[in-house]
Amino acid sequence: MNIQAIEAFLAVIRTGSLTEAARQLHLTQPTLSHRLQTLEAELGATLLIRGKGQRRIELTDAGRDFVPLAESWRRLWSESLRITSRPVFRVAATQTLSSSIMPEVYAGFARRGLPTALDVKTLHSQEAYGAVEQGELDAAFIANTMFSKRVSAIPVLEERMVLLCGGKSTLDGPVRPADLPAEKGVFLSWTHEFTHWYEYWFGLNRHVLEADNMSLVEPILASSDLWAIVPASAAVWASREGRLRCLELVQPPPDRVVYLLTLEPPSPYTSYLLEEFRAAAGRIPAPAFD
Repeated sequence: MNIQAIEAFLAVIRTGSLTEAARQLHLTQPTLSHRLQTLEAELGATLLIRGKGQRRIELTDAGRDFVPLAESWRRLWSESLRITSRPVFRVAATQTLSSSIMPEVYAGFARRGLPTALDVKTLHSQEAYGAVEQGELDAAFIANTMFSKRVSAIPVLEERMVLLCGGKSTLDGPVRPADLPAEKGVFLSWTHEFTHWYEYWFGLNRHVLEADNMSLVEPILASSDLWAIVPASAAVWASREGRLRCLELVQPPPDRVVYLLTLEPPSPYTSYLLEEFRAAAGRIPAPAFD
């Protein structure tokens, strides 16, 4: 039994899918399946029910019993690494933050020359919560908060929401939500508050496209007359090459708040990370509205 097999098993439990688990671990699905089969062979028990055409993986009784043992095994492995090697500071951020502000944050942290290696990941807010709660991450930057008895969520950035569109769009700002054609909207679920605001103005499922990845939305907007509402920092980053335009919104949605997730007590390196984040956030220019 090795750490790779344990990580494979826990990733499947976390995602409920072999395909998604393989994607998150950067493995092919056959490699992931082989690790699971090897683990089951070593234990002499079937851990997962994975039938043909079955969309979600289910645990056997043995699999349910093995989950807490696997989590303990992984914690012990992490602790042993801290004893025998350079400590690792593990950080995650959402995709939009990872492609805009976080590279500058990570670079600033690395330049400090601290006695730790920096391990960074890109996760959805819900995934980040689970990873921090399980001790798999030391810190994470997210936008959608959840209830947790163990995880602290500290607001670290509040930014306005703006409208983003391509050169083929005839929209002109400032623009009111009532003047936006819902059938040309690209919806991204930034926060729970944003989703409520969007449904109020445009209704349910009237948008032309829904996405969870800002880097996918950018080329779509650039080559069409579609529009999307995004945080100011994402708009500044997306419009840097001049293919997209930022328009001011009248009656905009609530500001997006970014939170830092940590366990108590936080890692001693968290304060340095937070300093770099606030410094980078302070350097974000205001959107240049058309």
